Amino acid sequence: MALALPSTEALKHILLTCKKQKDITHAHAYMLNLGLDPYTVMENCIPSSLIQLGSLAQNGHQVWNRSMLPDANLCGSIIVSHVNAGEPQHALTLYQCMLRSGSVCPDGRTFVALLNSCAKLKHLEEGMGLHSHVDKLGLLRTDIFIGSALVDMFCRKWT
Repeated sequence: MALALPSTEALKHILLTCKKQKDITHAHAYMLNLGLDPYTVMENCIPSSLIQLGSLAQNGHQVWNRSMLPDANLCGSIIVSHVNAGEPQHALTLYQCMLRSGSVCPDGRTFVALLNSCAKLKHLEEGMGLHSHVDKLGLLRTDIFIGSALVDMFCRKWT
């Protein structure tokens, strides 16, 4: 009698419950042993534990490249993970890829991470471009976190 494979939803739940790097590694290996592609399972369900542990920054581009239809959540999660891992330049590079693909529009948390990246790297012109993009999308009126990130960015010493 053959055992049924766990559903994608069950595997996503397993990933969401991972709290340690070791657990994520075990879940990843389990999916590989079943003959499944863990990146497809994780594609649009990026667990916050991966972001907090920095694992997503290490594997984010693999997830992005293997994704059939990357969405704002996936892209935002990878960008935020790069910023949290101390890689703001990678975050800005991925944002440029998002823009070129034309298929994904960043959300508020992604813009906050990108504005923080510009502030850390002292990229004023890129930050001003983000400011313009946020304004065109109407997010300045609805997201106080973006407003706060803009204030922080513009109040930095740019010399």
